[in-house]
Amino acid sequence: RGTSRARKKLDRALHDLQTRGAKNPGRLKVAEDAVTEVATRLQAGEDGLGRLERDRDALAVVQVVDKLFRVATARDAFGESPWRDIVGYGLLGVAATEARKTESAVCV
Repeated sequence: RGTSRARKKLDRALHDLQTRGAKNPGRLKVAEDAVTEVATRLQAGEDGLGRLERDRDALAVVQVVDKLFRVATARDAFGESPWRDIVGYGLLGVAATEARKTESAVCV
């Protein structure tokens, strides 16, 4: 008596999980769709991070070029040292490159 009741309960649970239709996609289908959506969002996020890194590199190049123009035209403008700023941007660039190398070595 208990075995047949448990068997019916198990059969009903399996049926509910595997049922797929237009109105009722089933729990497994909903879970599969959620996993697919998360994977798509993850890929989009990774693509966005790649673009962000390229944008940061481009910004650093523009900042260095700006400081080089300052060296060529007015060295003491705004009371700052453009050479010191260029060195600072270089150090930040080296730190970012080293961090990327370390990160990629950990991910592999």
